[in-house]
Amino acid sequence: MTTENTVTTTMYDKISDPMAAISQMGEWISKSGLFGCEKVEQGMVLAMASYSERRPITDICRRFHIVKGKLAMKAEAMLAEFNQRGGKHVWVKSDDKVATLRLSYDQFKDFEVSFTIKDAERAGLCGTEGAMNKGQNGPGSWQKMPDAMLRARVTSKAIRMVCPEIVAGVYTPEEVNDEIRPTAHVETRSLLSSAPAPTTPAPAIEAEVVPPAKTLHEELKDLLAEIGKDSVEWLIAKKWIREDQPTDELPVEKVKELLARKSQFKQAVKTFAELRDKKEKKNV
Repeated sequence: MTTENTVTTTMYDKISDPMAAISQMGEWISKSGLFGCEKVEQGMVLAMASYSERRPITDICRRFHIVKGKLAMKAEAMLAEFNQRGGKHVWVKSDDKVATLRLSYDQFKDFEVSFTIKDAERAGLCGTEGAMNKGQNGPGSWQKMPDAMLRARVTSKAIRMVCPEIVAGVYTPEEVNDEIRPTAHVETRSLLSSAPAPTTPAPAIEAEVVPPAKTLHEELKDLLAEIGKDSVEWLIAKKWIREDQPTDELPVEKVKELLARKSQFKQAVKTFAELRDKKEKKNV
């Protein structure tokens, strides 16, 4: 632990009323106008993270940022923590069309992940070849700095596949800013125009009996069955569950993470199985 962190830990240990301290720190952070905080509550989120991790607030704010009211982790902070945990990364390619990141960590060796401008287009983040989306008011980040946006996206994608415990439930500022929210279209009509003709009511339809929706853990069981036994071995290898522990006891946050990224999870399990098999053959 560095001298700065040691001093900070000692300081936090002397706090007799943590919530009062967090409230005061949150107020200072929000009033400073730094780190994307606009409200005291947002400043308190960063203050709580600082207190719980016993880190200086400046250190926390180098890693996190408040974007649209949400806690976001900067892409470079994800890579920094990944390297601190023993991982290694190399940028194979980075331009305005593709970003490719090579990672090595734990069972992953020279694992390459890419994010292209075509991927961004398919996700609705930009128009064709990085152009503006229809209805977009002027050039945005995808038009001004596509290389940086691609690097942020592939960093988040790669870290979630190789070392998801770093970013579980947290996104990069770029991902938060790219969230697409549906716009409500309200029909406008002059008060002087004639009222629309009444429509004929639709015939009554018998209510359809809908079976109860599956729980998240039931959906996970279906996914694990689809992937095969290697998926459970992957969970054990990542220390998400013990060998004698049922998948029903996996935390809901991690279940959501796996279900939200099924294709990445499948690829991670496939890579894990290939590396395991190679290692076993080598030891024979």
